[in-house]
Amino acid sequence: MNNKFILIDDDDLIHQVWKLAAEDDGVELHTYDSVKSFLSEEEVDESAVICLDSNLKNETGEIEAEKIYNKGFKQIYLVTAKHETEILSNKYITEIKGKKPLWRTL
Repeated sequence: MNNKFILIDDDDLIHQVWKLAAEDDGVELHTYDSVKSFLSEEEVDESAVICLDSNLKNETGEIEAEKIYNKGFKQIYLVTAKHETEILSNKYITEIKGKKPLWRTL
């Protein structure tokens, strides 16, 4: 299993929960509050697993996934509380998951 994860979510509580879980599980986790802030990062390992929320302040995860994919990231999971029927179908999304830390659900 990949040990590098990137969480893109605008909810500070989700960041805190995932960071605590990452510490407990020995997982490398980097967090961002927007796709824009993530894409402005200079050095990010393209093998990292992207955990992308659907509802971001000024962005929609399903739409922004293409930008992340085009930067070389191929493991992009939508982590959302939305039901799958509410999600825009997207070839750039690997799978839709809930809000639990992803490495615990793979």
